[in-house]
Amino acid sequence: MIDEISLVTAAWIAWILLGIVWFFTMRASLAVPVCVCGAMVFLPNLSTGLVVAPQFLDFELTKPHAGSLAVLLGSGCRALWNLLDSDHTPEPRRTVVKSSWLFDLPMVAWVLMPMVTAWHNGSPFGSTGVAFSIDHALHWGVPYASARLTFRDFRSQIDLLMVIAGLGVLLVPMCLYEMIVGPERYLQVLLFGADVPSEGHAWRLGGWRPHVMFGNGIRLGRWMCVATLACLTLCLTLNRYRLRFLGESFDLGTRSGWIALVLLAPTTLLCRSFSWIYLGFAGAPILLATRRLPRLVGVLLLCAIPIASYGVMAIRLMDAVDVQPILSTVERANQRIAKSWAFRLQSERVYIDMTLDSPYRWFGSNTLPNRNKYPYYSDQRYMMALRNFGLVGLGTWSLTLIAPFVGGVIALLRIPPGEGAHQCVLSYFLLIVALVFWDCLLNAFVNPVFYLSAGLLVSAYASSFVRAR
Repeated sequence: MIDEISLVTAAWIAWILLGIVWFFTMRASLAVPVCVCGAMVFLPNLSTGLVVAPQFLDFELTKPHAGSLAVLLGSGCRALWNLLDSDHTPEPRRTVVKSSWLFDLPMVAWVLMPMVTAWHNGSPFGSTGVAFSIDHALHWGVPYASARLTFRDFRSQIDLLMVIAGLGVLLVPMCLYEMIVGPERYLQVLLFGADVPSEGHAWRLGGWRPHVMFGNGIRLGRWMCVATLACLTLCLTLNRYRLRFLGESFDLGTRSGWIALVLLAPTTLLCRSFSWIYLGFAGAPILLATRRLPRLVGVLLLCAIPIASYGVMAIRLMDAVDVQPILSTVERANQRIAKSWAFRLQSERVYIDMTLDSPYRWFGSNTLPNRNKYPYYSDQRYMMALRNFGLVGLGTWSLTLIAPFVGGVIALLRIPPGEGAHQCVLSYFLLIVALVFWDCLLNAFVNPVFYLSAGLLVSAYASSFVRAR
């Protein structure tokens, strides 16, 4: 009988092979997001059993790595084919904006940060540093770089929106199925033999919270929220979209977009991931504002999100506010949520104090803290960056958010008058990066749409100067 790991590994390898096919049957602006985002949506969130060179690089390959490897192999095979094809006409060379590479430095630094941490801990060529740097490269660097090179114009940005919204629509029947049948018949349990989720993870507010292939409801809810906002953006900007696949053309009109939105919005609510439902409700009016109100108003609304999030993070780092009254208020409404928040804040304080009081405060240590000694955990991305890579790591991770956001704002301000559709599309990707600022205060699960959005925004910055010339 085929065991669970064999099934997961087979799905993982099949996805990479499909990625090569997609680069030969789709344009790159569709193939890249299908490989990266589709891996997160359709591959199981389970162990593959594939460990890279355990003697030296001891880390296990997971489904985000599958998406990146599909992009690398698919684009590489396609580039080699084009090189050998005498009838292939190469694309015209683009003017390079010299200052745009500065926006790429934070991502490069984040990929190399584990190596720096290993060097700081006295092991410059240690397996942990090399392994984590490769993990960062596959997890963050490859999607960012592929978006940076691919999404250079309005049409390619629309392609990315279509993939995000389309994957969300495909998830709707899966979500509804799991809401009805319960955790014992969740798709990941039936297809890959995953453990049945506990009732505490699956039951929310009088109903089952679906997981599909995401491993938990938070990740799924985040994806559905992002897909709903993408569908709303398409409805606000697009009259018709022509999809070409395998030589066939399919026309999708505005009516298709509104039907998809009607399917996505209630399903997102029923996913019961309220941290992102709140952010989605905040994001939708901002998208409408960027489409209908003066551009400067939309920019100010978008900028207010990261500014507020960093204000909250600074308060938490400095322990400047007594949170007990807030927890008491929450406890009167929901004791379970209040207990969860109290444990998170306690764990967070332990991590902050241990990091700042240790000799690794600047570059961190992957061994701090010892989980067997300290019964705490941190599932906030900012705190994980601080714990693993110190204050420099926290600053580097923050810059991977700030640099693309600043580049995107500049690109948005440089869009010529009369291009309201392009303005709204770029505002969507700015909104996604802005919402990640907030989500990193709550969770550590970063949606792959963020990596693609970050690379797209820097590419839009460079393209805005080329177009202006």
